[in-house]
Amino acid sequence: MNVTENDLELLRNFAGGDRQSLGELALRHERAMLGVAKAMLGGREHLALEAVQETWISVIRGAKGFRGKSTVKTWIWRILIRTCTRLRRREARTPARMGDGVTHSQCEAMDDELLWAVERLPARLRHVVFLCYARDMTHQDVAAVLGIPVGTVKSRLNAALLRLRTGLAQGDDK
Repeated sequence: MNVTENDLELLRNFAGGDRQSLGELALRHERAMLGVAKAMLGGREHLALEAVQETWISVIRGAKGFRGKSTVKTWIWRILIRTCTRLRRREARTPARMGDGVTHSQCEAMDDELLWAVERLPARLRHVVFLCYARDMTHQDVAAVLGIPVGTVKSRLNAALLRLRTGLAQGDDK
């Protein structure tokens, strides 16, 4: 049995009343989820923890209704991305933003200047960059998580990299 089938079995077992199955799903996915949430939310750990917690609440509520149109992993990641996007918007509307200047240990491959630039990309581009580079997902995996064609992932990644190259180069001229 592969991981995808096992995730589906765990979700179905949980929906049938086996609480330990949810714990097993969490053990498999939560660390990576926290890393992406932290990266998407500007390194703000309190928001990342909130995003992961809210994602699991949505998984709990939706377990019985899961139709299997995607893998369980993809379904969970879609919920996480939507939750992070909503929390990011909420924080942007909050007058006193907490967490600015926080170090971004989850994205060791990105230095602070690059991460700052990525955070300022439009969400549709930022999501692709974080999933491809911070989580090292394939284009196909990113497409499945975001519910977009692989070609769109590639074009968004290209657009994001172009913006980053241009923006960072302009910063060097200052």
